[in-house]
Amino acid sequence: MSWLQENLKYVFLVLVCLQNAVYTLLRRYTRVTQTYSNSAVLAASEIVKLIFSAGMSLWGSNNNDGPKNVNEKLLWIVHGSWPMGVPAGIYATMNILSLISLGRIDAATFTVCAHMKVLSTALFSVLVLGRTLQPRQWRGLLLLALSAAL
Repeated sequence: MSWLQENLKYVFLVLVCLQNAVYTLLRRYTRVTQTYSNSAVLAASEIVKLIFSAGMSLWGSNNNDGPKNVNEKLLWIVHGSWPMGVPAGIYATMNILSLISLGRIDAATFTVCAHMKVLSTALFSVLVLGRTLQPRQWRGLLLLALSAAL
């Protein structure tokens, strides 16, 4: 087994951390230095995600789901995905608000707030939905909160 295979989870952890940091800093830099439409940025990013996810759904490695014909499979995906409209709308609204807020606050404050939404979601899932979290999950949430604060 190669070094990369043994340490793949750590490599991905570092890459995700870098991606989050660079993404926030680049968004903040462009908001301050350039003028552009929030809705145009959101539409472009959603179109890229749509093309990528449609390609993965239609031609990805797991082609056992649904019909085999590309057109029928696309219709099957659209028909089965309509309940996700509400969360998708909330997500789009959140992205617009994050673009607006990033233009008004510094990148560090934005990053802390963005990471704290995971902690607040977990807390509300326990308080409102009555879910239970394992001690390992609580430790992970505590580390997330501490890393966001640092």
